[in-house]
Amino acid sequence: MMSAADTPNIPPTPTSRQLPPADLFLAPKVAAAADWVGRTQVQIGEFFVSAYQVSCDASSSLVHEIRTRSRRIKEENPMALLAGIAGAAFALGVATQLWRFKRR
Repeated sequence: MMSAADTPNIPPTPTSRQLPPADLFLAPKVAAAADWVGRTQVQIGEFFVSAYQVSCDASSSLVHEIRTRSRRIKEENPMALLAGIAGAAFALGVATQLWRFKRR
């Protein structure tokens, strides 16, 4: 069993290091490649931000269109809407029973 006096002192490790500028320790070709990778990373990030904004706008537009169409169907032909819901529920019930039967 070791006592506290027998434990060696370990110097604390630095939590963060600041690296010197790339041109001080990298060859010019490696520095140019690193610069290209950095610029490419920024461009890819900007592309994904743009794609995210477009998809958000498209999904918002789709939801608005679906709401508008469903309100119109509900107001113009409620019996057809109820028949569609009943048919979908029936088909889902049959599919569930078949799935359960096949799992036995």
